[in-house]
Amino acid sequence: MNIDEIFNKLMNGTATRSEITQMFAVLANDSLPNLRGAGISEVKQFVDDKNIVAGVWNTENAASPIGCAIIKGEDLFNTLAHNSKPTEFKLAALPCRSAREAEALCLAIGDLAPDHNLN
Repeated sequence: MNIDEIFNKLMNGTATRSEITQMFAVLANDSLPNLRGAGISEVKQFVDDKNIVAGVWNTENAASPIGCAIIKGEDLFNTLAHNSKPTEFKLAALPCRSAREAEALCLAIGDLAPDHNLN
């Protein structure tokens, strides 16, 4: 299944967690060229320009080799998952080294950042 098919399933409320993780993994790989060598300010700008951003990392779990967590836009993502569509949004993913790095990004520049409500 390609990313467009998964995205359409997400928009229809029928995508599985595995398919959503696969979609975010593709988006994270697509963002690599733009983020390679970037500092935190460039990564923050990348996140600020999107409505939903996930962190994606490799795990050591054979049954679930890719981990995924929402860094920014969890409320909007949950709205999508429950079949209530906003008119327009920007979706992206960041490659992370671990779940802890994704959590740190959420705390620093995502939904849990102190200035989140100022953006």
